[in-house]
Amino acid sequence: MEAITSNVSALQPDLDQIAKYHSTLVNGGIITPNEARKELRYDPKPDSDTLRIPANIAGSAADPSQGGRPKQ
Repeated sequence: MEAITSNVSALQPDLDQIAKYHSTLVNGGIITPNEARKELRYDPKPDSDTLRIPANIAGSAADPSQGGRPKQ
């Protein structure tokens, strides 16, 4: 026998926490925006199937071949 908990509001996830969770995964480059939208039961959006690269690990040079470690 399995308990039905879908009608118990105290056992339902907080929508604010769910949104923050998915936002963290998208902004961290873990899942795509469309993967988050699917989990939240929203329709996909065009051009939302690519992972985001977090700014703190992305290069800042206009040409990706530029930059890197200083030469010693």
